[in-house]
Amino acid sequence: MKTTKVVMFVIWVLGLTIGLSFTGAWAQERVLYYSVGSTAHPDPHMGTGYVDTTVYINSYDSLVRPGKDYSVGPHIATDWTVSDDRLTYTFRLRKGVLFHDSSELTAEDVAFSMTRLIKLGRGFSFLFRDLVESVEATDKYTVKFKLKKKFGPFVSSLVRFFIVNKQCILANKKPGDFGEFGDYGVGYLMNGGDCGSGPYKITSFVAQSHVHAEKFPKYWQGFAPNAPDRIEQTLLIDPTALKTKMKLRELDISSMWMPSEWYADVDKIEGIDIAYVPTLTQCYLQMNNQKPPLDDIHFRKALAWAFDYKSVVEHILPASKQAVGSVPERIAGHNPKVLQYQQDLKKAEEELKSSKYYKELRKYMPLELVWLNTMPAEEKIGLLLKRDAAKIGIDVELIKEPWVRIIEEVSSINTTRHIYAIFVSANYPEAISLLHTKWHSQATGTWSQSEWLRNPEVDKMIEDALSTVDAEERINKSKKVQEKIVDLSPSLFLVDQVEMHAYQSGYINWPKEVRENPIMGYAYEARLISVYPEKREELRKK
Repeated sequence: MKTTKVVMFVIWVLGLTIGLSFTGAWAQERVLYYSVGSTAHPDPHMGTGYVDTTVYINSYDSLVRPGKDYSVGPHIATDWTVSDDRLTYTFRLRKGVLFHDSSELTAEDVAFSMTRLIKLGRGFSFLFRDLVESVEATDKYTVKFKLKKKFGPFVSSLVRFFIVNKQCILANKKPGDFGEFGDYGVGYLMNGGDCGSGPYKITSFVAQSHVHAEKFPKYWQGFAPNAPDRIEQTLLIDPTALKTKMKLRELDISSMWMPSEWYADVDKIEGIDIAYVPTLTQCYLQMNNQKPPLDDIHFRKALAWAFDYKSVVEHILPASKQAVGSVPERIAGHNPKVLQYQQDLKKAEEELKSSKYYKELRKYMPLELVWLNTMPAEEKIGLLLKRDAAKIGIDVELIKEPWVRIIEEVSSINTTRHIYAIFVSANYPEAISLLHTKWHSQATGTWSQSEWLRNPEVDKMIEDALSTVDAEERINKSKKVQEKIVDLSPSLFLVDQVEMHAYQSGYINWPKEVRENPIMGYAYEARLISVYPEKREELRKK
């Protein structure tokens, strides 16, 4: 009996020791927890949204990458040459870059990835599908792109081209619409599979819930000291739940879509600060230019003059600045001389009376304004338009919808509603990028262009600018496009966004140069963020 008690005591001590060891290990694990306002598309050739890009830049590599000074420099491509006719680009690749299965990234993977992106016709394919004639791996570390036409910002646009592992995709393909390539591995990646080479490997994905990833120790570019071992992106939009998690130190970086009073409240908690992240993003009220009464330019201008822009800046998005025209003020090529609408009800009424629908307004009411159900700021903007439009006799009805539903609706002109509150960002650091994404007819049917503008003159102007090789000349042409867009008033140009995030400054080092990278998604480059779990535990105990 005595021996049994001794044995039991030893087992208990060992168990306690092991338990404490696991607790200590857990306490020291470096995990970065951050929340977002919508679900991601984990396949890098399927999504274009903000949340999508935060996943892609952590799990996949691009040929080139944006710098803090709005330039674009080497990444997987070490250097490149351009033919005299500006139609052939030859990239030399970095040797020794490994995919997450430890196979080497080669030119064949690059060529396969561009072909896959264009064939799928989703995600950022709109940047390349009418441009790239062919892509060829000329040797193991050299890849050649041949273009159908000149495209001045081609290299810059490649920051949105992510490379996948060809063999990984083919090994996980399922039956589909692409012949021998089946579904091109979409089913695998969209269910949490991983075929990347980035600093973090996706380990779990659940739609409308989370994306988890773990550090890939063989990543070629290395990590900051104390970089996260794991990153956990969670879809969480409830302000009360977010505040609770911040107080308990279970959330490190908050979503940017909280009410302004929420930030003021959370900022009072010890060890938490507010980060202001400048962007190349503008908030629009996108009007369906093909749907009565918004097909009438005078009706659109009536809404533009009726809206209270000042209240958006002062009460809804206080860190942001009222937009001047159709692209953000801080982007290369912005035209500061375009008209900036202000609330003027007299001008609004004059424009409304010039509309062909003025005498039968009731027939077309109410206007349906859709806002994303995870973004309370958009609801407030919608309520503001509802209030202001009523002052000139226009009725607005607010409709709350999930992101998936919005994407589905705007894919067809017949199902696109009157107005959508949308934030759209430049894909590379130049004004023509956003003008192309927002206003060219190629972009109709996407969430970034629910206006269905379809204006041949605008298309021609944008194409002319894009084909211009000289950067200064291209910028001057893009300024002319901005003048034309403002004159057409296809949207209400609200604010140039500055993101606001609450973050755990007491134990997270989120370098300013990281969070202020102007290209959408790069503020969340986790390998450059440091986490100090021992400091987290100290704050938890207080």
